[in-house]
Amino acid sequence: MRLSCLPILLCLALLTSCNEESTIIPHFEVIPGTAMPLRLDADSTWIRLDDFSPGSAVTQVNWIPSWGAGAEQDIVEFDGVRGVWIHGQPSQGFGALEIRVADHSAQVPVFASNAQKVVYTMPPDYEMHQDVRIMGAFNGWSRNSHPLAENHGIWSIELTLPEGKQDR
Repeated sequence: MRLSCLPILLCLALLTSCNEESTIIPHFEVIPGTAMPLRLDADSTWIRLDDFSPGSAVTQVNWIPSWGAGAEQDIVEFDGVRGVWIHGQPSQGFGALEIRVADHSAQVPVFASNAQKVVYTMPPDYEMHQDVRIMGAFNGWSRNSHPLAENHGIWSIELTLPEGKQDR
């Protein structure tokens, strides 16, 4: 069996063309902390910019809920911390935040909330009650933590529950 010398010659040529002064130039510099993905809350989510850029001043944040569509977010201060409010969810369950620090930027993966809003309404025969509460595994079977609101004799409550935690 005869082996071709071509692969060996190519390897030798590559090795001899490298020297100690060769440097690899990165395409971009990573902003520390930006590799950490986010999972949004059901309604809106407060994003602390210090979590993604400690020690650096973030200059711009773009919310990209679907590919090809993005919008700059207002950077505000809330409880003494700079950040942005993200309202809504990514259209395909996955989006990104583009965070800019000076002339560098990075995209942080953003996942849609896995919580679901559930409105529970009592049957009409509860209209004569003065206090109605709901309990289940979602609240540790607490009798006091989730009172229903009465509106014209109809008792209801809106709950935000993690996926798969809707008690029947």
